[in-house]
Amino acid sequence: MKVPRALKIALVLLLASPLLAGCGVRDEESREGAPTLDEVYQGMRASAVKGGYVLHAAASYRGDAGGMKVDGSYEAWLDLPNDTARQLWDYNGRQDVAVLRGSKVWFLGGDAKPHGANACLGRYDHALCTLLGDAMPDGVPVKSEYAGRPVLDVSRQTELDLDGNLWDLEEHAYLDPETFLPVAVTTNKVKSESNLISVSTALEFGDFEWVAADSLSGDFFDPGEDDNPAAGLRGQSMNVFWLRQDVASAGDLPALSLQIGGPDNEGGVYLVYDDARQFGWNRLSLSEHASDSFVDLEPPWSDSPCTTRTEVDLPGGKATIFAEDAYLVPGLPATPGPCPADEPVQFVAHVWLAGTAISISAIDFEDNPWNSEEGMRQAILSLVPFSN
Repeated sequence: MKVPRALKIALVLLLASPLLAGCGVRDEESREGAPTLDEVYQGMRASAVKGGYVLHAAASYRGDAGGMKVDGSYEAWLDLPNDTARQLWDYNGRQDVAVLRGSKVWFLGGDAKPHGANACLGRYDHALCTLLGDAMPDGVPVKSEYAGRPVLDVSRQTELDLDGNLWDLEEHAYLDPETFLPVAVTTNKVKSESNLISVSTALEFGDFEWVAADSLSGDFFDPGEDDNPAAGLRGQSMNVFWLRQDVASAGDLPALSLQIGGPDNEGGVYLVYDDARQFGWNRLSLSEHASDSFVDLEPPWSDSPCTTRTEVDLPGGKATIFAEDAYLVPGLPATPGPCPADEPVQFVAHVWLAGTAISISAIDFEDNPWNSEEGMRQAILSLVPFSN
């Protein structure tokens, strides 16, 4: 499945926070008497399930990206017993539709938008998280108010790196304290080096309704496409390599399963493997493109005394495992002096094989067993040609 450039642009439009004055009031908010995050997750899920019915959520949508206004609506249909959801974004006269099933997503119309978080409220639950649009709040619930209404506020503050630009992100999910269904979801993203550049959005929900499942068309949750996660790798003009559909466990390395693979925006392909036991954990990512030679690390990592190299004997190709200072920022000088012993290390493997340059890295590297020399070595030696 090709991820179009519009996806990156849409990220800029959709990530954000309290849009206008009155979006969220947090005076004297308190944790006392508030439910735990797990209780909120369980309560929201219980409120979104009813035998023989699909939950329909509808919200108004507002966005402001540096003065560029976007107004529209957002709808989601959840069939949680079947781990399925459908989304409809309608804004500025156009519609984007997506169907989600398990950990996979298909875009059925318009330019692809972010398809919703695959994690929220501390859990990986792709279908349920569509209720929160694209937000991934996971903070401690606190009592608060939104537009004069008592709510539970679950928030998240983090820093994002989008195409080399750092952004400070703050998200809030304002939930009904009885049903735990969303009242509003707001986000605010500010470019770290310039407080003048900001992007904000808000979803404000109306009433939720139950729709009889048998009243929907038979293909309502049907993507109408091959649901093989490797389908997007077919028909490529370059030599594509993968770790097969499934990767067996080895020692401390957990088993992996291919979640998605397809063309990227730069003429290459990408593959994402997840822990076979739980979606979203211990992820391993492969990025590939045609190349006449081995591709080294980019500065500043290639110049840093904190980067080490380990060559791996690969018949017919070349492979190097890099251990690098995970917090080096592109554009800054190489790390001076001795390398700090307590800094996290990220392992990255670069491979050149049959005219294809392959970069392998572990996502969420600090807690990922695949983020290790042994993990990278195992991935390198497991590469095989992909066959249509």
